Amino acid sequence: MKTMDFPYAPFIIAFLFLMVSFPYIVPDLWMDEVISFWEFWRLGKFQEVFLHYPIANNHILFSALMWLWCKFLGTNCGDIFLRIPCIAFAFISFLFLFYWGRKRFPYTGIFFSLVFCFSPIYLAFVYQLRGYGVSLFLAILLSAGFWEFQIKNYRQGFFLSIPAILLLPGIMPSNVLIVASTIMALGIVFYLRKSREWWVLAVLFPFLILGLFPYFMIWKQFLLVLKDPLGWESPFSALGNIILALAIHLGILFLFLARLIYEQKKLKKRISPQYPCWILFGVSLFILILSLFMRQPSPYPRTYLVFFPLFTLPFMALAEELYIKEEFKRIGKKSLLLILACFALCAAIYQRISYSLVQNQIAKGLYPQNLLMQYYQNSHSASQLVKDLEIESIYIIGDFHQWLTFRHYWVLKGNNPDYVIDARNRKTVARITEEPLNLLILASNQQKAWECVKLEKQYSLILWYGSGMYKLFSLTNN
Repeated sequence: MKTMDFPYAPFIIAFLFLMVSFPYIVPDLWMDEVISFWEFWRLGKFQEVFLHYPIANNHILFSALMWLWCKFLGTNCGDIFLRIPCIAFAFISFLFLFYWGRKRFPYTGIFFSLVFCFSPIYLAFVYQLRGYGVSLFLAILLSAGFWEFQIKNYRQGFFLSIPAILLLPGIMPSNVLIVASTIMALGIVFYLRKSREWWVLAVLFPFLILGLFPYFMIWKQFLLVLKDPLGWESPFSALGNIILALAIHLGILFLFLARLIYEQKKLKKRISPQYPCWILFGVSLFILILSLFMRQPSPYPRTYLVFFPLFTLPFMALAEELYIKEEFKRIGKKSLLLILACFALCAAIYQRISYSLVQNQIAKGLYPQNLLMQYYQNSHSASQLVKDLEIESIYIIGDFHQWLTFRHYWVLKGNNPDYVIDARNRKTVARITEEPLNLLILASNQQKAWECVKLEKQYSLILWYGSGMYKLFSLTNN
């Protein structure tokens, strides 16, 4: 379907995009966002953002953007206003995918925007106050730049690729993997063509080196952080999570491709493979797997979300190649609306199922955090709990997964942060629990609450207030 035949398509898609995005825009900040808020965005001077790297949470260039945004807006402005930069990048990404996809894939280009706009995997991270949304936007530019290079449109290729190559590493150091994948894939394509296009790589490579410059300024801090990495113990589990997430991300496109492949076989038409895109896919997959198995523990699966635009591109090229042009007359506006409804409905159903599964996990004291499910999704419990509390001077011992977010809203309300204690701080917890009847315990269930205080069973726990993941328990004598 030529999207240019439907002038209202971008407005309809944008509206549906906003509707399915809403649950990801309005929830409370979660732990990593809160750490970034207090550790980096509230630093006194702008240059400190680039020089302060105690933990890997500092997505440096994104932190710099948020530092400027917080200076402009203030830090007690409401979560949805804090997320405006992420919302802006999400919609810029949509507009680029829609119009560039329409230009380069005139028959199936609409799917390029739909695959991302209604991907529950993409939506779960693009609005986070972390570097993922900006990284995904730049990864989309990088994949588009690769396409321009492989069709020998060098000017457009440089225009799209250079900003991405320059900025991606400065957001997250792991982003260097997709830059390396793209440059390596281009090198292989140029070699197989036996053409004199090596000068393209000579132009691109210096920008990769420049992109690493923020880490040269904090080299000792950076090496210290690398010595104590966090992640998944099993690289096989991490790889499985990534593959399953990619399958969900591309699910409807796969169904569309299956139908096209069936039609092509029936008509016995010859397909010319888009081999440069599959080289990009293969090189990216190889580097992804290599990096998973080279480090222990393996990086978190969300680290590899930026590969998804590169993985999507070859399937879009295949769909364009397979599309039977003779079928055009049968596709009208009703068909487009049906496709849009299908994407939006699938995204909404996934959200509902995922939320239900997450709540079941939380009730058991588990905190799923991967590409498929996030324990903090669509949660408003922390801010609501703080809003409802009238107390200001009672100690609250919090489980690791709750206390940072709770303390964030506690402090924004004007309360003393010293009253909210991390349960892992055993010395402070031991001191406070000398008077166990004058404290509250923040946890998702009673078992987690007992783990926070580690007291003898001469006391009983009762639910004092709260719901969902954020419940306050009090101790009473047996």
